[in-house]
Amino acid sequence: MQFEKEFSLHPDLPYWLIALMAVGMVLVSFYSYSKTHREISGGQKLLLTGLRIFAWLLIILCLLRPSLTNVEYLREKGWVLILQDNSRSMLIKDMPGEMARARSLKLAISENRELFQQIEEQYPRHVMNLLFGRETRPGLEHEPDWTDKVTDLGNALEKAGRLSRGKKIAGILLFSDGANNHGPEPVQKAMGLHDLAAPLYVFGTGRQQSDSIKDARVVDVITPRRVFSGNSFPVDAELHFLGLDGETVDVVFKFDDNEVERKKVQVKTNQDVSQIRFMHREIRPGSHYVSVEIQPVSGEISDRNNSQGTYVEVISGGLNVLYLEGQFRHEFTFIKRSLSESPNVILAAPFPFQISRTDRMQRFLQANDLSQYHAIIIGDLPASVFNEETLEFMKRLVERRGIGLAMIGGYKNLGAGGYGQTPLADILPIELADNQGQEDRVTRVIPTDAGLNHFLMSLESDPAKNSATWNSMPRLAGYSVAGQPKPAASVLAVSESQYPLIVVQDSGKGRTAAILADTTYRWRMGHPSEMEVRHKKFWRQVVLWLASRDKLGEKNLLLSLDKFQYRLGEETRIFAEVTDEKGNPVENAQVKVTVTHETEKKVSELSVSYKVDHYESRYSATQDGVYIVKAEAMIDGEKVGERETRFKLSIPDREFDSPQADLKLLMNIAEASGGSFHKLEELSSVLEEIRDKKLATEIRRERHQYIWDNYWIFSLFVLTLMLEWIFRRNQGLV
Repeated sequence: MQFEKEFSLHPDLPYWLIALMAVGMVLVSFYSYSKTHREISGGQKLLLTGLRIFAWLLIILCLLRPSLTNVEYLREKGWVLILQDNSRSMLIKDMPGEMARARSLKLAISENRELFQQIEEQYPRHVMNLLFGRETRPGLEHEPDWTDKVTDLGNALEKAGRLSRGKKIAGILLFSDGANNHGPEPVQKAMGLHDLAAPLYVFGTGRQQSDSIKDARVVDVITPRRVFSGNSFPVDAELHFLGLDGETVDVVFKFDDNEVERKKVQVKTNQDVSQIRFMHREIRPGSHYVSVEIQPVSGEISDRNNSQGTYVEVISGGLNVLYLEGQFRHEFTFIKRSLSESPNVILAAPFPFQISRTDRMQRFLQANDLSQYHAIIIGDLPASVFNEETLEFMKRLVERRGIGLAMIGGYKNLGAGGYGQTPLADILPIELADNQGQEDRVTRVIPTDAGLNHFLMSLESDPAKNSATWNSMPRLAGYSVAGQPKPAASVLAVSESQYPLIVVQDSGKGRTAAILADTTYRWRMGHPSEMEVRHKKFWRQVVLWLASRDKLGEKNLLLSLDKFQYRLGEETRIFAEVTDEKGNPVENAQVKVTVTHETEKKVSELSVSYKVDHYESRYSATQDGVYIVKAEAMIDGEKVGERETRFKLSIPDREFDSPQADLKLLMNIAEASGGSFHKLEELSSVLEEIRDKKLATEIRRERHQYIWDNYWIFSLFVLTLMLEWIFRRNQGLV
């Protein structure tokens, strides 16, 4: 630190004007005392003239505004910024000797510890350590923990640019594998360092895709959301392999973390995508965790992405329903939606193109055993897609196993679809003939007296209200024409022209129904939510009746979620359905819903609202892991029941989705910033270069002391004028 003093003038007027004023003042002063009305001596005149000139000179001094400046020179050392990648991809072991990227970086820093200390001494208190992942934050001295689940190089470079502004930067050291997967484009942000002349030294670690990298990853695991106790269900997994061409890997299926089955998969290409299916049968009701895991492969850079899982709900007492439809039509869409939304119904409804031909139907039936279903609905699908053995098997299932069978209206079913010459004609409640077809006539569904008191038609518990409700239902666009009801059948509803629309009967141990109306979707589409509830209730009661579940006998609580696997930011929808003895929704129940993180044990009680036919809560999970959902319901102080299920929140770990290092990106960053790219082996030479720069900034600090602007000058000016006046008075000049 150095000090100097400088004298300076800061006039508000030009120097020439001030000089002219000074000369004029001196001349005026001499002229004023050249002649006086009383004679005084020459010495006295000279004294008075001097006092007058001195006063004028004080004014000139103020106009010149002189000051004394104290100058202080400060030398500020340059800055060194160290940016270290703190993301989880730095734990990938792809460096020589199967060393992790983080370990190789730590070793390089340790080997150059002395040079780092010399830089600390060269730039005292001006070495800044930063760690970056999702955020860029101050770090302890070279002590990252590599826990961040994303890499944000763009924001790290932007923050380095902000910190460099207004400073002399000796160097910015960036250590990373370049696996950028979050935030702004980093090359563009690096250009800002070029404009600031902040030298960037980029050190890359890890191996690129072009290198021989081995990695196996389970991308997704898909299971049915709900399965019935005792039924087999599929577990499908998508597997990605990199650099494992020709190798055989072991894939393990686990149920509740217990190994169930192990399969070997032969990898076909260098970058292979494979699908694998496991089948499982479970009898224990409740939520169960299913997972698929690839056993670690020798030389694999990371096994952190080798496993994936989800939950499946195993339920007892529900209905397994098969809906076979041959045409893409509104009826298929809305029946499927209404049955899928019923929490105690598991619906299998293949797309029409999957079963619309005999060969496709046979493939479907080979993969799906008809005996596992409680009810089968056949839509607009001709008999020709089935073989004779399948139709005979359906008949036996109804008569001997007690399942339910319904055929609904359409252009290519019933008699028009050729079912009159099949075994199903014997068990359906109406007569079938080949010349039967479709009646495109608008009509209302009118319950018969028997229908108003039948479970299948019971939209309201009171028969009088039930009749009024059916009268308010929207009209249908048409219906199918069939023969007369059989003697043992019951007609539950007719058209406005008294044509049978809904006919049912018992067939052996089972039940059959002919629902000739084919446009019930009009009850739901474009109408208030109340109509939607009625459509859902009607079709739910159809399958309950077909499966002989029309006499439930007790109140019930059902709990379900919209899915079991969530990602961060997704909202969990929780549904609780409280029903009375007849299966009708109860609106005034007291429902309590809680969500608990399985590890943290923190319980959150959720608000519950009634949504027409069910209770609903919503929850946004923020912490990775498994959550337990519990529901309790009471009606008028009487406990209906308790239910429990689970879901899993998975925060995407992008660090292992693409495990290759991106050294090319790091090179582009170095080029855009005007810096340089290096290997870790070159760290010592870069540190020596930064140390030897001895970069410093000289700062000049000035402090002005104004001579003219003070009380002494003003007092001296007043004193001079007073002395002149006193002397003149004594001489009789005043």
